[in-house]
Amino acid sequence: MFHLLSHEFISQNLNDFLCQYSEDNIDLLFDGTFEPESFTALEKMNGVKTLFFADISFDEWIGNMLREQFISSGLNSTAIDDAVNYGTRNFKTLLAVCGENRKIYNQEVVDLLRRISVFTLTGELGENINTAREFNQFAHSIMPYVIQRIRSKNLSIQELLKISVVSGLSGLDLKGATAAASSHKNDGIPMGDLVSLIPENAAKIYLERLITEYSERSFPIFHADEFINNMKIKKQSNLVWMTDDIIESYFDLLVIEELLSSYNVVITLIPKNGRFGNDASFTDICEMMYPALNEYLMNGRFRVSRNGPLMAAANLRKLSNDHASSIIKSDAVILKGCRISEMFNGGINAHTYVAYSIVRKVSEKITGYTAESKSSVFFHLKPGEYAFWGVKGCDDIFKMGHAFSTLRDHFSDLVSIDDAIKRFNSIKSLLDVYEGDVRPIYQELDSITDSIAKLTACNYDKVALRYGSLERRHYSEYEGVKWQRLVTEIKKYYGTFEKIKLLDIGVGDGKGIRYAYNIGLDVWGCDVSDEFIKMSQEQLPDEYRGRIKKCDMRSLCFGNASFHIVRHNATLVHMPMIGPGYGADKAISEANRVLVTGGLLYISLKIGNSDGVCCIDTDEGLGKRIYQLYCKSDVEKLLSKNGFSVIDVDSLVEQRNQTQKIEWYNIIAQKL
Repeated sequence: MFHLLSHEFISQNLNDFLCQYSEDNIDLLFDGTFEPESFTALEKMNGVKTLFFADISFDEWIGNMLREQFISSGLNSTAIDDAVNYGTRNFKTLLAVCGENRKIYNQEVVDLLRRISVFTLTGELGENINTAREFNQFAHSIMPYVIQRIRSKNLSIQELLKISVVSGLSGLDLKGATAAASSHKNDGIPMGDLVSLIPENAAKIYLERLITEYSERSFPIFHADEFINNMKIKKQSNLVWMTDDIIESYFDLLVIEELLSSYNVVITLIPKNGRFGNDASFTDICEMMYPALNEYLMNGRFRVSRNGPLMAAANLRKLSNDHASSIIKSDAVILKGCRISEMFNGGINAHTYVAYSIVRKVSEKITGYTAESKSSVFFHLKPGEYAFWGVKGCDDIFKMGHAFSTLRDHFSDLVSIDDAIKRFNSIKSLLDVYEGDVRPIYQELDSITDSIAKLTACNYDKVALRYGSLERRHYSEYEGVKWQRLVTEIKKYYGTFEKIKLLDIGVGDGKGIRYAYNIGLDVWGCDVSDEFIKMSQEQLPDEYRGRIKKCDMRSLCFGNASFHIVRHNATLVHMPMIGPGYGADKAISEANRVLVTGGLLYISLKIGNSDGVCCIDTDEGLGKRIYQLYCKSDVEKLLSKNGFSVIDVDSLVEQRNQTQKIEWYNIIAQKL
């Protein structure tokens, strides 16, 4: 009665089973090393620990989804258990053929099982079993009335966008919970009792429930204002919009209509290429189209792609060339739905906006927000940016006292020095044990470094006057020794100070830049503290004051090859070490960029344990500050990999007060 798959049949039809277009677009969208931060079906079968899902076996997980398919097919109830057994065997055969080379991720499993279930029943690859036919028909019957009522409310685009996100909660009581690997954690917007009503009456009640849910929800990360503002200033004039559920897509179309009428924007809508559960298909979208959108279709400002994902989720490696090209040509991509967000996380080389409501246990773990808190999100990711990372081995990480980064962590503001230090060191310690791609960890550390830079600037703004008035014993003597060493090298390499441009990064109270001016150097400077910039400007003639800029040492506001000398005196002590392209590496790379070939770099650092950042209070009324200490090998590696050769090194012990000694590591290097 039922059919078993052979290795030969799978091999001949593998792309059809895997829902994959034949084109290869890896080089178009992302670098070849990218993999979704998820787990694979093979890993689950082999017992790999994951972020969730420890309470259900592989066979039960697969069996539940297959059972849902076979029940929807109308199969006799007495035969369903046998069908599930055959289907499970067929899926395991598919995994054996794919092995480690053709990975099947958690989010893709339900769509593959749709094909497996059809083959199990028919012995062929045919049209999917429509498990959501009743709900989809009901949605189509009520939504025109709902949209009509919504239009009468004259809501803003931001309000419509929020309602669109919240509408993804519609009918959770009618939707299966097994597809996304974890059960629903809240009731959403129930619709089961509305199915038997006249569509117009059902629409009225549904909209009342939707508006109530919308008014009660929180939007902890909602970047809609940024999204709209970028269209106003034309940073975004070409959008790709990927849809999710049918009901949600009705609202999406309304938002799109408003965007097209309000801004000079071109939008490509990409629904699913086929029917997959509750998701809107290309055919659905064509039937749902509003009259105004048809006009935009005619004039070329709106397009609907028929070559969208061949599954409810979307793997970047399996998109059509048309889909991939649309993303590449876009200024921004809008992703509706958590599963696609997970699959695309960190992979798209384009600005991305992601929107969904927290419903399931897996979404809670990934976002850090509970379903019971009624949180919905709409957030912006820069090209290649990870919003979350790590779904494997998390039980062990919890034992270490730290969970992998979540959406909440990623966008949270660190308001205290102690918080920043604790979080930075906790995450950096994972580099030695994390088995996945380290780029998400680097990015998260870089995000914390942004907070550290803000905290440092804020602190120096508060204590700038105190800093400038300090009478440190032998301070001028120590600084004099540092300057003399740099002056010696300048004379050695350039022979003169005339027309020699020096950039002082982290000008502080301005004493250093005044010294450079007095000896005849062509001085420029920068800092992140407004108060320090004012103090430094006062140390120079009026015509030089415009040369003191506000910018971060990781992103200097000066042109390439602009300077002969860059001075980093006690500045990198506030810049954490992360890895290539981040933190201190980025700062040294920027110094290299603005130096001429053969230019000199001067660095002065505090010597100490470099495993993480620390807090130091020098008992001078300057408060607690965040420091990165360095050892000799750290600095040598830092300079070497960023294009410098060390030409002079020494250490200097500063007696700050009767009890405090500070050991400085002073280096002069040359740009290769």
